[in-house]
Amino acid sequence: MTPTDDNAAHLIPTLVNGVVSESTKNKVKLSNTNEDGMLNLINELKIELNKQRNSYTENKKHKIVCIGDSHTRGFTSILTNLMGDNFDIYGVVKPGSHSSQLLETAKQEIKNLSSDDVLVICSGTNDLATNKDTLAFQNVSELVTSINHTHIILINVPHRYDTINTYTRNDAIEKLNKKLEKLTKISPHASFLKTEQNRKLYTKHGLHFNRIGKQYLLHQVATNIYSLFIHKTTSPISLGWNEIETSEGNSLNRATTRNRKAPITRSNDFFGKQP
Repeated sequence: MTPTDDNAAHLIPTLVNGVVSESTKNKVKLSNTNEDGMLNLINELKIELNKQRNSYTENKKHKIVCIGDSHTRGFTSILTNLMGDNFDIYGVVKPGSHSSQLLETAKQEIKNLSSDDVLVICSGTNDLATNKDTLAFQNVSELVTSINHTHIILINVPHRYDTINTYTRNDAIEKLNKKLEKLTKISPHASFLKTEQNRKLYTKHGLHFNRIGKQYLLHQVATNIYSLFIHKTTSPISLGWNEIETSEGNSLNRATTRNRKAPITRSNDFFGKQP
C-alpha cells in the first residue's frame, strides 16, 4: 500500500523480524465498496423504508428525540425528511460531550416521552478518547435500565480514522459496542443499531460521517423507528377435522348404538337416604 491510499491512512505496520505482521494485514480489511455502491445500498434502504411507511396505518403522533455528541449533527433535518407527518423530530447535539453529560440531558428530555415515542442516542466517542470506556458503558447502562416507558435506539460508537493509532482505538470501540449490544438484548424496550464502518462513509478527516454516511445511517434509523410501530398480525391457522378410518373402512367417530336410558329422579339415593 502506498501512503496516499485512503484505506491505509495513519496505518503504522507492525514489523516482526523485518516482516510486516500478519495481524496488521488482517486489520486492513475495509470494504472496497465505492460511492456508487453505497448509493445503491441507500436506494435499497429507501425501498424498504417506503414499504414500511405504506404499512403504517396508525393515526398517532410520535416524538423522536435524538441526543448525542457531534456525530448527531444534522440528524433532525434528515430524519424529518425521511419520516411522515406523524413524527415530530427533536434533537439535542452536544459536541465534545461525554456520556455522563448526555445521560443527564436524556433524563430531562425523556420526562415527556411515552411508549409511543423514541429516544435515539449516540454517545461514547469522547469517553473512549480519554480511555474511559468502562465509564461510558456504566453511564449508557444506567440510562437504558432506568428507562422503561419509551423506546430506545442505541447507535453504536462509530469507528475512528483520524488518529495514528486508528486500529488500536477501533479495537477498543468494538469491545465497547459488543457490551452495549448485549445490554440491549436484555432490555426489551431498547434496540442496538450497528453503523456501517466503511472508510468511504467518513469525511477526509476521518472522525465524522460524511453526507452519504449520514444518509445511510439515518435511513437505517428511520426503518428501525417504523418497525417499532407497525403491528404485525398473523392469521390463525385453522385445522380441518379429519375422521380417521379403520382398516375395515369405518370411521372412528361413529355414532353409538347403545340405548340411552331416560334420567330417573331418586328421592332415596345416597344423599337423600333417611337414617
